[in-house]
Amino acid sequence: MMSLFVNRVPVISFAIVSLLVSVCSVAQTQPVSVSFADLEKNITELTRDNFIKNKQAVSSVSKLQGKNRAQIRNVKLTENKQTARFATNSGGYEFNIFTAESRLITDDDEDGFYQGFSITFDADYLRYDEYDQANVYAELYLRKKNGPWLHYYTTESFVIHSDSTDDAFEVVTSLLEGYNTEYYDVLIDLYEVGYSDIVATYSSDDTNALYALPLESADYDFYEIIEEVYVEEGGSFAVLLLLTLLVLTVRQVRKS
Repeated sequence: MMSLFVNRVPVISFAIVSLLVSVCSVAQTQPVSVSFADLEKNITELTRDNFIKNKQAVSSVSKLQGKNRAQIRNVKLTENKQTARFATNSGGYEFNIFTAESRLITDDDEDGFYQGFSITFDADYLRYDEYDQANVYAELYLRKKNGPWLHYYTTESFVIHSDSTDDAFEVVTSLLEGYNTEYYDVLIDLYEVGYSDIVATYSSDDTNALYALPLESADYDFYEIIEEVYVEEGGSFAVLLLLTLLVLTVRQVRKS
């Protein structure tokens, strides 16, 4: 009976090692998400839900995704040496992000952490003459706790008009891989098209709507099915001990 158990140990050990390697590779996956964006007035509840459900993306994953904020700003300076007009202009106008909101959309395993969410913000161009509209775009970032701001989406350019609320812009996002179960902050950097400087910034430091969002990517947002294992031969205690250690290790890796 003992020889039967000993012969099985290498097989069990190999399976455990293989599974741990697989789990660790998932834990170290580069963060990946897909998003689409439009004026908030053009987006419905149905389009948000369908996007998250089908993982469809307009202007999908960018080459900047996962880079930190300092790297993004260096890229801007390299690509375009022009500084923003408002920084040196004496015409009495400025850019501003007046407000921002967040919306939690999809939580498949119902643990209170969402793989789908959206960010809506209202950017203003405060200029007191007939030229009171500007062409802008935004870079969006996520961070957990006090970690670095990591880029997850670049919007297409859109037009903002004075302090109108009709140009509020929404970004709907589905986190696919590499975002472990955590509370995330959001930061929005606004740029004027054609210029390298940030013209306005809005983040969790400015509103609780962008603070500590309970998020996780799709590879964490699923039900775990636990099957009972029956061992009839001798040495069952050692086998069950190995399986228990495996479960504990897997859970620890997934939450790290």
